[in-house]
Amino acid sequence: MGKNQTLMKKIELVMLIVILCITISLLSISLIVKIEWKVQLINFVDTKHIVEINNVLTDGHQRRIGVTPFKWCLELERYLDICSPLLVELLRRWDDDEQSFHIWKHLVPLSVVDVCFSLGLGVVGEEVQFDAYGCGLVGSLFCGKRICIKGITNMIRSVIGTEHDDVNNVCRLYILLCFAVLYFPRNSKVICNMPFRILDDIDSLVKFNWGSAVHSFLVNSLSRAYGVHSQKKNDHNITLARLVVVLQVR
Repeated sequence: MGKNQTLMKKIELVMLIVILCITISLLSISLIVKIEWKVQLINFVDTKHIVEINNVLTDGHQRRIGVTPFKWCLELERYLDICSPLLVELLRRWDDDEQSFHIWKHLVPLSVVDVCFSLGLGVVGEEVQFDAYGCGLVGSLFCGKRICIKGITNMIRSVIGTEHDDVNNVCRLYILLCFAVLYFPRNSKVICNMPFRILDDIDSLVKFNWGSAVHSFLVNSLSRAYGVHSQKKNDHNITLARLVVVLQVR
């Protein structure tokens, strides 16, 4: 009986942390939320671009993307939403030192395994290397110009169905778009500090530890946001530009 009660308590803790974290994960538009009437929270994750591109991809493009670790993005059929009050609660409960959430009298860690279970990203493999500026094959597609989200989506639309429709390049552009608006979003209009060169070899993407890369970005973003929130100053904004989707209830 004691073991069953302990198990049920653990299940309840996990379910609550999932409910709290899903508010971070499901965000479709840049959003400003008042926190305790003093601090504003801003998030730049925007999945509408992925949804729109999903509607123009051909079966060939989808098959190529479907063999990469980011095939989950193809399942997005509508913009992702968020529950603002739970987002506030999530920040309140974050423990920066322990990288965990305070749930009742317990600390529930946010682990790499959570990323693995929620997004199907691997937690073993080589470390993901980030490049400061656009480079490699995907960078060459922009001919030295600054890379932005609109530039990526316009390029994908302009080549699909034409003689320039290279399935591998469309796949590279699609994954870069997912990096920029979902996995590693930032508040800069210019896309930089991304794993550009890794996209040269699409078939090797499965060799990298994407789960750890996403987890590190999430924890870093939560810690930065909590630091601003804990100061409780009127003249501060909390920017969650680096926050990514990691947990969802299935």
